[in-house]
Amino acid sequence: MAKSASGTSHVFAGVSFPGRDGPARIVKELERRAAGRKDQLVRADRMKFVVLDGSLLLRYETKESNLVPLNRTAWSQVAAYAGIPTSCPFWAWITAPKHWEKAVTALNAYFADHVDVRLLRILERDGQPYLRAFLSDKYAIVDHYDFMFAIAERLKAKGAEIWHCRLSEDDFFGYAVAPGITSEVSVDRTFDPGDGWKSRWYGREGDVSHAAMAFGNSETGGGSCFLGAAVLRRVCQNYRIYHDLVSRTHIGRKKDEGAVLSAETIKAENQVFFMKIGDNVDSVFDPEKFVALFAKEREAAADSIDPKRAEEAGEALRIVFDLPQERAARIKSLFMDDGDYSRYGLANAVSRAAHDHNVEAAAGYAEECGSAKLIECSSFSSFLRRASNKARTKGESEVAEKLSAAIG
Repeated sequence: MAKSASGTSHVFAGVSFPGRDGPARIVKELERRAAGRKDQLVRADRMKFVVLDGSLLLRYETKESNLVPLNRTAWSQVAAYAGIPTSCPFWAWITAPKHWEKAVTALNAYFADHVDVRLLRILERDGQPYLRAFLSDKYAIVDHYDFMFAIAERLKAKGAEIWHCRLSEDDFFGYAVAPGITSEVSVDRTFDPGDGWKSRWYGREGDVSHAAMAFGNSETGGGSCFLGAAVLRRVCQNYRIYHDLVSRTHIGRKKDEGAVLSAETIKAENQVFFMKIGDNVDSVFDPEKFVALFAKEREAAADSIDPKRAEEAGEALRIVFDLPQERAARIKSLFMDDGDYSRYGLANAVSRAAHDHNVEAAAGYAEECGSAKLIECSSFSSFLRRASNKARTKGESEVAEKLSAAIG
């Protein structure tokens, strides 16, 4: 069980897979999860919470009695079902270990009064089954493994392949590259301004970008399936994710109580959707679409800020993207150390930080999307102005003034 400062937590640790990795290791983990998962449809009034051996567990009745701990995602979904926001003090109070008996009483009273069917997504970690999601019986399951290989088959026909993946307890993100569609982003910039090897462009004459595709899926109700255009910067193998081309929410048909959904059943239900996904893989790798994206990147490379204002550019990131201080400081450090004070340089600092090994999947993906938003900004000035206005609404007037001054 997970530990907290106050003792044993009600939250089961689940699995953690931070950072970005090659597809082979991710596939191995997806295969392990496929072998250890179970999807069960159970009526709410056939579930009860119990405190046993220092753990807060869910007992649900099917043909047999089952007892499982819950991970963080499942607990948040139970709280939403019971109408208790996890951000409210009451939830923090009842989930404190000394109040678990009160939590059990409150939750069991609510569940006993409801007969709607819920989808329980069970997974194993080190031989321990646990509840990773508590969902509606209309939730349409799309497993990461099937989703990934449906895309991989079409990519092979396009001469593209999956280079990297991200995986968490909930989410999967994949990145595919078409090496034949490229652009040299730095071609319009001066490589040697007269200082020889000290030039900030020294060694970057091959600053090539490749057409790429990002695709993702949630297995626990936190998002939709999607795929869209992306760009890979070869020199650092970091991605910018531009937009979704197609997405699908996980809403399907109502399912019968007591059903156990096999992998074969789930895959068969998704065949039409996977065919649509495959068709859109072809659309993503349209060379003409990437001509426009590469042009935006070259424009961003020509839009620079005074190096003396680099600190303010980093602060603007924190404000606009609501980043924690630690993440904003990390990106600002990368931006200043690199010496490329263009909007393109700032975008690269964001995508480089997203590649940090300890970054969780969803956070890394969000930063890669943020990198693309910087490229799509009309100018550095407009980005700073937006940050200044947002800082004022957040009550950070001193920061707003510094950002306004940086606009020039």
